[in-house]
Amino acid sequence: MAVSISLSVLVGILSALSFDFPRFSFLIWFSFVPLFYIFYKVKNPQGYFFIAAFVHYAAVIFWLGFVTRLGALLLIIYLALYWVVFACFAKVFPRKYAVFTLPLLWVMLEFIRENVPVLGFGWAVLGYSQFKNIFLIQIADVFGVKFISLVIVTANVIIADCLYRRKVLTKEVLYGLILTGVCFGYSVYALNKYKPKENIRISIVQPNIPQELKWDVEARSFIIDKLLRLGKEADSESLVIYPEASWPGVLDMQEKDEFIKWAKRLDKDYLIGAVTKEEGKFYNAAIFVDKNGNIKGEYRKIRL
Repeated sequence: MAVSISLSVLVGILSALSFDFPRFSFLIWFSFVPLFYIFYKVKNPQGYFFIAAFVHYAAVIFWLGFVTRLGALLLIIYLALYWVVFACFAKVFPRKYAVFTLPLLWVMLEFIRENVPVLGFGWAVLGYSQFKNIFLIQIADVFGVKFISLVIVTANVIIADCLYRRKVLTKEVLYGLILTGVCFGYSVYALNKYKPKENIRISIVQPNIPQELKWDVEARSFIIDKLLRLGKEADSESLVIYPEASWPGVLDMQEKDEFIKWAKRLDKDYLIGAVTKEEGKFYNAAIFVDKNGNIKGEYRKIRL
């Protein structure tokens, strides 16, 4: 039991490193192997899956603890339960079809976790860990990021299966190579086909304003002045991009004179994040404004 617990913790750490540090994204391709090995050997592996998931999510979304510690803890437990559900249902399918059933079940649960009403949470989908692997992920524009998750889980299942049976399973390995080859082949095709029409200069501004100050009325002028100063330091011909919810407090779209005056002083095209209010409703928005202070567009986030 002690060994299995240690391996479960290791799974959580390795898989989290794939998200937290892009240079370690390759770890995701074998980080789940110990967990699937435990799955094969233990009759009731749900507890080990919970441990691995708890460590994984605690490391991936740890920063939410700076916003709400209790909320972060409850969210981590909630997300970990999906891995437990996976372990429960995975036992239903015949082991000889695991290379097909386990990846499909994993992806199905990722989809449910993302789209379940009210509690939908789409972060930390396994495929997102490969965002820098451009020669693999282009196929996501056809099948979505969850197809990348399916390939990742397939690779882990194949390795675990080979280790458990102590032999190279030629058919499974061939299937995994075909899946990966399809991803690579399509990515090469898509990248060679892509021809950028024009270059856009972008300046990214990072104000580093503490979260608690954004809602402090007395800090409002300080924040607005800092946003303006940093924006003016950017290249004059570039599109200035500010972070999510950069504008302090709530921006009432029906009383936005201050915002327009600020935009004209900046004298640049920019995209800024703000919590906006319109007709009594609040939105997490990204607002595009031209150098003349005209609001050209607004995108409101519809899900996490």
